[in-house]
Amino acid sequence: MVFNGGRLEVNAEVESQLRVAVLDWGGKELPGFGFEDCQAIRGDSLRHAVSWRGQGLPHRGTEPLRLKFRLERATLFTFIAL
Repeated sequence: MVFNGGRLEVNAEVESQLRVAVLDWGGKELPGFGFEDCQAIRGDSLRHAVSWRGQGLPHRGTEPLRLKFRLERATLFTFIAL
């Protein structure tokens, strides 16, 4: 996907935790945007804000990126980049 915005939000019901990694098109984690950098998401919300050490989505111009979700006792309904 190509992201024009700088924020990622997820609609999820999370009993344990949900984390997101941002990958380049080849599938490699971007530095500072891996699972360990992602603030764990917990609880039930239509609009959980995802952040990596206080940062939003990286701006990479027209370069496509991938998202990888790690869910532990969680249900992800949808996500949106704003």
